[in-house]
Amino acid sequence: MKKGASNDNNTSKDKKRAKTAVQRTIETHGFTAEDTSSHKANYIPRTIDVVDFAEARAFEINAMNDALERANQAKNSRAAQTLPRHLRRRAASHNVKRLPVRLRKKAIDEMELDNTAPKKQNRRKRRRLGSLSAEYKRRQGNKKWLETHMWHSKRMKMTEIWGYKLAEHPNEKSIKASYRASEHLSIIHDVSYFGWIKISGDLNNIVKLFNSVTDPTLPSIGSERYLSGKRQCSTFIYTYLKYPTHLVTPINLLWMPIDTEDDNRHTLIWIHPSAFEEVLTTLEFACEQLKLQDAISIQNLQDEFLMFELTGPRSTALLQEVLDIYDESSVPSNGMLLKPHVNDEAHRVWRSLRDLRTSTSLPPSIVLGLTVLDPRLRFPKKVPPRSNIIPVGSERDVQDILANWPKNVAYSDLWNDNFRNALRDSKVSDGDLDKRRSKLLVPGQKLLLQPEDSLIPILLIQRDGINMPAQSVRKTSSPEFIGGWNIVLPAGWGMAFWKSFIFAGAWVGGLRERHNHHFESGISCFPYDFPGTKSFENFSNGQKKKAQLEYNARPPAKRPNFKKLQVDSPFEQPFYQLVEIKIDQTKSLDKILEVNSMDIIEEPKDQIPWLLQGTKNIHLLENFENLSGEFSQALSTQIMQTFNSRDINPENEVDMSKALVRVRIEFLARGLPGPNAIIYKADKNKYDYWANVLKNKKNNSSNIEIGSGQEGTEKVQSSPLPPKSDIIGYVTTGQFSFSQGHGFAIGCCSVTGILDLLKIQRSEQRKIKKFVLVRKITSIICQPATLEFLS
Repeated sequence: MKKGASNDNNTSKDKKRAKTAVQRTIETHGFTAEDTSSHKANYIPRTIDVVDFAEARAFEINAMNDALERANQAKNSRAAQTLPRHLRRRAASHNVKRLPVRLRKKAIDEMELDNTAPKKQNRRKRRRLGSLSAEYKRRQGNKKWLETHMWHSKRMKMTEIWGYKLAEHPNEKSIKASYRASEHLSIIHDVSYFGWIKISGDLNNIVKLFNSVTDPTLPSIGSERYLSGKRQCSTFIYTYLKYPTHLVTPINLLWMPIDTEDDNRHTLIWIHPSAFEEVLTTLEFACEQLKLQDAISIQNLQDEFLMFELTGPRSTALLQEVLDIYDESSVPSNGMLLKPHVNDEAHRVWRSLRDLRTSTSLPPSIVLGLTVLDPRLRFPKKVPPRSNIIPVGSERDVQDILANWPKNVAYSDLWNDNFRNALRDSKVSDGDLDKRRSKLLVPGQKLLLQPEDSLIPILLIQRDGINMPAQSVRKTSSPEFIGGWNIVLPAGWGMAFWKSFIFAGAWVGGLRERHNHHFESGISCFPYDFPGTKSFENFSNGQKKKAQLEYNARPPAKRPNFKKLQVDSPFEQPFYQLVEIKIDQTKSLDKILEVNSMDIIEEPKDQIPWLLQGTKNIHLLENFENLSGEFSQALSTQIMQTFNSRDINPENEVDMSKALVRVRIEFLARGLPGPNAIIYKADKNKYDYWANVLKNKKNNSSNIEIGSGQEGTEKVQSSPLPPKSDIIGYVTTGQFSFSQGHGFAIGCCSVTGILDLLKIQRSEQRKIKKFVLVRKITSIICQPATLEFLS
């Protein structure tokens, strides 16, 4: 059989390998043994005749030329096809710059042989602006881009919301990879879309301003707990003197002294973008009503700061590796062009936390003001493997710091407006840094600090339970899953730090992942779980329109019949119907909740639901044993006492019939709640039925008996759907919980419905406390669950 011939049993890969071997073979002369023995091996001719030598070697020369021609014809893969599959493009471009440098010469040669004409740019590209930054600004339109937008847009699903173009979720088919990253590693999210407001002035005046607009049931922002430790303070803000009906948003505050010699302070607030204008309007109007315009300065710093959220057990190790703390003893600063104030005490604390396993071990909401080097100088970094062994000396230092936390570790020049502007103008370009790298004697070495390099002031804020105000984390959640850090940076430095975190090993999450962190922790997330606010209604209306379009696009046979399922509002949570508020069809609820200066002054003509919050109020609700009217009076008395302690006279009366309370819903059996699921109170027959089911399931018994006899069983089975009068609430966020391994939900219930539920529970002496039934809107099956109040 000839060389290269293939057998029918050979695979296609074997046939191709044999064909390639034939095309790469160079033929040679076949000498016999006699011819070889007739020549002397050690004979060397003194002269060579060129003509005779060429004739004698003609066969080899022709064989070499034929082999080169065959090998050239056998090249059936072009330059773009030699790339790894995960780097190939669906349609190869004629632009050689889209290929690696090692393949560009080959691609150019292929284009010359093919006589490929260069593609003429279209009119849109010819009219494009010369400056790339100007082009990006033009493309933004009416939606703002974050500094990390271009990085996100290539790797994540983007959405337009709250006036920004934000990353919704990674381009992956499952959320489980992100959950594992946040549970075992570290997941980062860019929250630079939050708005910032700076309030400066005398301490007493600032406290007086916030006491008039924040939740009186929570501790005052002027309490010693926040002023002494310079920690983050979280609370709720309401429209001026409209507590409790006009909840605006949760807010976060940071205290910082302007001058240590006097009592002047300033505080920095960051607010969700959906409520930024409301908060700014409320604060300005409250300042005017209290006649504090000359004593307090309110400054809009919406584009002055960036903030990244790091969640997960490896967040502290990631920050320790990426952040290079400036050390004046090792790096002299005499020649630095721009040097901020260095908080040596904060640097000492951060170095002592080098081996800290998790940030949840620290005091809640602490703040560290650090000065770090440009992360591009020592890019890239990699987080070392996790070690469970902590040196004895390091453990002793951590215990000493936790026992005596310093009071002056939060100061940073990040608060200085002039320094931030100078820092943005003096930033060294990436091109200049690349030129410095090209001059290094050993490639890969880190750059040394030069006088023209920047020292960057930042703030590290510890998060404990996502830092939502007055909410307890679910006991089944891992503290490492919910703990983390917020890093606040000056504007203009987003990509420099972002790339360092990504290359160090941080996973990236979008809005979906951030919402899921709150959900897995059992904490309500703004604005998704805060009905009665303008932000919630805007989001709910958008989701309603989207769900209606998807529903109408399906044929009737492929979509649920909500009329037969007895679901009146399948695309939204009708809380206004739950609390018996009639909405004028000509005036949307979004218009009712719209806030401006006149709405703040005048009493609203339309009623809206409001949230009952505060630990004391929830404790009063859970332990009240009398009628709902008496509870309303007791609650009003308790609220008036909190107002009197702040010297405030509220204008609104407490109407308990319009109140809602946020709840966690723990399922006792199978089932997923789904969006807009309905919460029912259970009558005696249904409670007895499910109590026996759960009891026998726990005892591994297949016999289910009802306490009221066979008649009760038939009644439960013949009426699977409870009446509409038993509806007490709706689910705002509900899905499968990875941390629990079954369905879980967060929702809102009416206070009157909760009072009826507690009254039935006490009268029947039910062993399962706060027992309810939850029904998915696409099913007629009600699943048993229990409620837990969120304060």
